[in-house]
Amino acid sequence: MEFSGLFVSFRKIEPDDIERVADWLHSDVFRENLYAIPLDKGMSKKDIVIDFIKKNSDDYHPDKYFVIEEKKNKNLVGLTLFNNLDWKNRTVEYNYIIGDPARRNGIYGSDISLAICNYAFNSLNLNKVIGYTYEFNKQAQRVNNFIADVEGVLVAHHKHQGRYIDVIIHSLSKRKFSSFIKENKELMLRKYYKYGIFQ
Repeated sequence: MEFSGLFVSFRKIEPDDIERVADWLHSDVFRENLYAIPLDKGMSKKDIVIDFIKKNSDDYHPDKYFVIEEKKNKNLVGLTLFNNLDWKNRTVEYNYIIGDPARRNGIYGSDISLAICNYAFNSLNLNKVIGYTYEFNKQAQRVNNFIADVEGVLVAHHKHQGRYIDVIIHSLSKRKFSSFIKENKELMLRKYYKYGIFQ
């Protein structure tokens, strides 16, 4: 199960990735910004990554995990999580984080979001994707606002550093995504069409 954007590609986590992904899970950036990653389960970081691999091997498990690679050199860039994949209602919750600080810019973030949505809608045939962002993560909110709508706010929803903070809910429907990529076919997304990412 692989998919790609213009600059990045996605694949399931493999045993050779365990050390690198476990290192990311130790980082402050992951712990601070990635919503609902299970770091408080009493498991080591390596065991959490091994658990990701086990869930990926179960076709019926509603959670899937992918590493993000640069297309040009296959360097690992980050991690994508699909959670609560609901085939009946055709929805999924997704989150991602860029582990490499040098790659945390708008180009990679937008490309990752577009690729994830394209995969969710046009490969998995889902109807809606949902993302959660902590109120203080303004950079992630800017990327999410690029194509998604704010559906609501979970007020004082998550305890963070001794205080309860809000969580912003973004969502995007398949219909709105299709309209967005068609409207921007000759503008910002022309290379996506040129290289066959969008059709």
